[in-house]
Amino acid sequence: MRASTAEAVDWTTRPLREGKALLQELLIGDDDDLENFQVLITEHDSSFVTPRHRHNFDQLRWVLQGRWTAGRDKYVNEGEVAFFSDGTFYGGQGVEDMVVLNIKFGSPNGSGLMNGAVRQGGYAELQETGTFEDGFYRPAAEDAAGDLRPRDAYEAIWEHLHGRPITYSKPPRYRDVLIMEPRSFHPRVLVPGVEVRPLGTFSEAGTEIRHVLAEAGAEVSFGCADHQVVLFLRRGRVTHEGTDYAGYAAFHLQRGEHATFAVGERVELLELRLPDLRHLSAAAR
Repeated sequence: MRASTAEAVDWTTRPLREGKALLQELLIGDDDDLENFQVLITEHDSSFVTPRHRHNFDQLRWVLQGRWTAGRDKYVNEGEVAFFSDGTFYGGQGVEDMVVLNIKFGSPNGSGLMNGAVRQGGYAELQETGTFEDGFYRPAAEDAAGDLRPRDAYEAIWEHLHGRPITYSKPPRYRDVLIMEPRSFHPRVLVPGVEVRPLGTFSEAGTEIRHVLAEAGAEVSFGCADHQVVLFLRRGRVTHEGTDYAGYAAFHLQRGEHATFAVGERVELLELRLPDLRHLSAAAR
């Protein structure tokens, strides 16, 4: 099991959109793997503006503080969870002060996921041939296809690094952002002191999101034979093999790997079973 705590990770910034965008990168996968993932904590204020856009990967957001803007008059409130499938448009207006868990991961479309460092390398290269402004890349000269039109910043970077047009699931598997309120789901008591709320299973690749509450003195176990598992601890304290974790912490389990945590203080956490993409060829990227 890999683990990381927010306390041990510095805040940094990776410019792409306008305004304040701080992040802590708690865990990352393998950029060459279609099942690549990133676990980030992001902090924004009202200066951050993003155009309406989409991505060629899936992602999850859990609002830890404040309120996140998913679109015009569409908000994800503190404590709510949102799932974004590849190809689904969102955004398009400013945001409020907020702190958000953001887990990005490769989707069944087979495009994988660019790690942040790779993306920023492409950003630096494109700065030599154009400018980034208001969430778009504007080339200073015509590209090989004679195109001077501004392009979404992420799309421009992806196409620059991969040497071909970006593709999305069309139509997207889910036409809109799916917003979930965990408190409205009835819990399943797996063992005494442990409540699990399954929030949903998404796509043919079996992406699954579960909200977990566990009382002090309980033990809670995780792991799956067919899926990698990402956990995020929002509140409380747990111990695993003699190491204590408290506050914001993230954990990653490979397929077939299991971990049992002893609960020291009542915990709230989110479990994400990443999509099983083993049937896809890396050549699809």
